[in-house]
Amino acid sequence: MRRMMDRLFHRYGTKAAIDNGMGTIQVRVFFQSVNSKNWQNMEKVFHPMGWVPRGQYVCLLPADTAVEAGNTLTVARVDYLICRVEDMPVSSTPAYRWALCARKGSEDVWG
Repeated sequence: MRRMMDRLFHRYGTKAAIDNGMGTIQVRVFFQSVNSKNWQNMEKVFHPMGWVPRGQYVCLLPADTAVEAGNTLTVARVDYLICRVEDMPVSSTPAYRWALCARKGSEDVWG
């Protein structure tokens, strides 16, 4: 399953970069917005520097990607804070990694 997922990332994934504090890693990912109607996505927040974008995003990454919460993910020249990372196993072997992200500049709602 992992080889199949790696082929899918290579062929259909979106180019992205991860800044993990020790350097920048180029990787292909599947990235999408989580469209929910909770207050985190619907409420607009304004600060002296302007509007703070809201929203949550899910990113699927290859299983061997060196990434953890607090790293920065850049997709299409937009920076996202990685808030949570989990391995997604198939038959007890990680097939890919799942990450929950928030657009940089948003308030941290993850506690």
